[in-house]
Amino acid sequence: MNSSPRRHHVVHAIDCNVENGPPLDYSFKHIESLSDLYNEEPRPGKISSSGKHFTNSLRINNNYIKNFDSFVDVVEKLLDKPNSLSWLDLSFNSIINIDKVLYLHGNKIQDLEEVDKLVSLTELRSLALHGNPIADIPGYRNYVLSLLPNLKQLDFSAVTKQDARLAADWRKMGNAKKLKSPRKKKQSAGDQ
Repeated sequence: MNSSPRRHHVVHAIDCNVENGPPLDYSFKHIESLSDLYNEEPRPGKISSSGKHFTNSLRINNNYIKNFDSFVDVVEKLLDKPNSLSWLDLSFNSIINIDKVLYLHGNKIQDLEEVDKLVSLTELRSLALHGNPIADIPGYRNYVLSLLPNLKQLDFSAVTKQDARLAADWRKMGNAKKLKSPRKKKQSAGDQ
């Protein structure tokens, strides 16, 4: 099969990443929920001085996981740098839906208006967009929280009651209309 050597090369590259250590591997462990990871011993890996795993790859494939409940908490407790998670393998589980968690961090999303597309996801509880150009826009957090008031976590940070009130007030004051992404500002300036 032609894809086999390529797959082997990719897997080998991930396994040999010296800077981040090998993947944290819980595959084929008969795990039924993500919280079961606390009670399972992963395959040997690189441990940081904090006692957490030093890796950016997590394998939980070929288990019996049904949902993402407690995913953020589990990742924060297991990984030394949870924000650097870049490879997640949940293949061959029993996952039914993923409507409560959405991780888009480390991409190239430049326009805040892209967040508007998420408004219909009323069950969304955790969203990660950090590492995208939009995260550097002043008012970004208020903008996102004002659009998605049901979020409990944004960029791996809990949404407090004060955050929610501030975002709601911020939107009422019309700040969302004033806020533009850098690319949009450049286009508007170029049109004049």
